[in-house]
Amino acid sequence: MFGAYAVAVLASLLVFGRLSDHIWRRPVLLAALGVQAVALVMFTAADGVPDLLAARIVQGLSADAALAAVGATMLDIDRPRGTLANAVSPGMGTGLGSIASALAVRYLPAPTHLIYLVLRSVIEAQAGGVALMRETVTRSRGALSSLLPRSGCRARCALTS
Repeated sequence: MFGAYAVAVLASLLVFGRLSDHIWRRPVLLAALGVQAVALVMFTAADGVPDLLAARIVQGLSADAALAAVGATMLDIDRPRGTLANAVSPGMGTGLGSIASALAVRYLPAPTHLIYLVLRSVIEAQAGGVALMRETVTRSRGALSSLLPRSGCRARCALTS
């Protein structure tokens, strides 16, 4: 399951990583949160390994699209703090998520379903916050070409220029 998620995250990063630079941060974040909500519904309705695998892939695709846009937004708002938050947040989120899910499985009723409903509520609150946030970039041309994965010198040279 984790392997499918990891491949989906990497694919999403390669394809959607730069999209928010062109079509604004908020639309990418709202779309990613919507897809994340769909993944949570898929998890809740899953009836076996194939369903769980599909939900994990959808979750991975949306997670990194959101992560790239959130990271860029934090840098736009406050570069020094955004840099620190981008470095610390993924590890903290993974660790705290593991602890919270373990506690949910141990102490809450219907742990294979309830946790996804709780997370869906969190996503709805996040979507409300994203809808209220100010946009940090202006639209620019090249949204479609930004979906083409970059590798080698083209990617490194773009980052250093």
